[in-house]
Amino acid sequence: MKNIKKALFSLLIATSALLTLSTNIVNADTTSATVASDGSSTAADGTVMDSKTSTVSVTVLSGILTLDAVPDFSFRAVDGAKVGLNSNTTDFKDNNNAATANNGNSDGNNTGLLKITDSRVSLLHQDGMDKPGSAGFTLGASISSLEPYDAKDSPISGFELTLKPQALVDGEGNNSSIYGEYYPMLTKKATLSDTNVGDTSIIDLNAMSYRPGVLSANFSQFTDGASFYLPKGSTNINKSSNQKYNAVITWTLTPKPIDTYQTIPMP
Repeated sequence: MKNIKKALFSLLIATSALLTLSTNIVNADTTSATVASDGSSTAADGTVMDSKTSTVSVTVLSGILTLDAVPDFSFRAVDGAKVGLNSNTTDFKDNNNAATANNGNSDGNNTGLLKITDSRVSLLHQDGMDKPGSAGFTLGASISSLEPYDAKDSPISGFELTLKPQALVDGEGNNSSIYGEYYPMLTKKATLSDTNVGDTSIIDLNAMSYRPGVLSANFSQFTDGASFYLPKGSTNINKSSNQKYNAVITWTLTPKPIDTYQTIPMP
């Protein structure tokens, strides 16, 4: 429930070669065959000439709510300035002191993906029928202080990591709102700081407001997913330097109580 580029573009240009083919004329076998809808071929005398099968594997999820993916973040901060997200790839090189999620085995990914699966069901009683729909949940996050890689440096407190609103989409890339693109569903603008008390709300969805299944958002530099503010004087360094720090984000997914009957929320 909780978890805690420079692109290389290569182009291969292939030149076509003129092929000279020699042909021999042979007498063809004139035996007729019938191809059935399942792909099998049957000769005129009833003999099956060819048949193939394939397998479909399906895992059916029911009654679960899981936090499947959370993003890492990397910034190149400037004292007293707000900067955009540099990438989602964190650097642990030369880290002898700083905090790391799960002792270095972070649950975070380097693509910016936030992914939740909700297969729980609430019922809407409408027109004399019980219609199934989503059950509702919240997602919050908290962040630790920034701990230095070098133990001789001091931790940093009072910074702000802001997650900007991103579209919540299903497994096919369509907006998760029951109203579709007319009233798209977004994550909240959320500012995380180690000075905050408790979790900061990122997603708060009511029952029947979204389609059950996969819900995901992308917090990357390509979606302008996040920014970082470092207060002036945070580092107490007056010389040129390149200091590295880490903080741990803890994401908490909480289900809302499932009621037997719900009403459709207005957008």
